[in-house]
Amino acid sequence: MGYGLGLRVKSPFGLIRGDLGINDDGDIRFEITSGQRF
Repeated sequence: MGYGLGLRVKSPFGLIRGDLGINDDGDIRFEITSGQRF
């Protein structure tokens, strides 16, 4: 089980996404990507 949140920003260069996820083991993952999801 885990939790997460994301932020989407529309910039002149396109969509920028930042996502943070935390699972029940305490592991944390942060990603910054650009563009739409598939």
